Amino acid sequence: MGISKRNKYEIIYDILVACVGGSKKSWISRRAYLSTRVSKKYIDVLVRSGLLEVRDGMYFTTNAGIELINIIDAWRDAKKKTEELSIKLAAMIPHV
Repeated sequence: MGISKRNKYEIIYDILVACVGGSKKSWISRRAYLSTRVSKKYIDVLVRSGLLEVRDGMYFTTNAGIELINIIDAWRDAKKKTEELSIKLAAMIPHV
């Protein structure tokens, strides 16, 4: 995704995707474009929430995490569609 202003859902998405095949903490930070401090905060929450699990020092996305990835994908698609429709509406409605 690169470095840009992201909301928490996008950050969580990037971390979960980085951990699908297993990832070390340092790799997660790099893959998700996060500082070590920020990634640690999110990783801890995701492990406690059951979205990530730790095995042999590696972090893996759980089935619940995969489900969340799919939900965030759908949310992103809906968000993009809404933005496109807003642009069309603004173009079609005269300025008052």
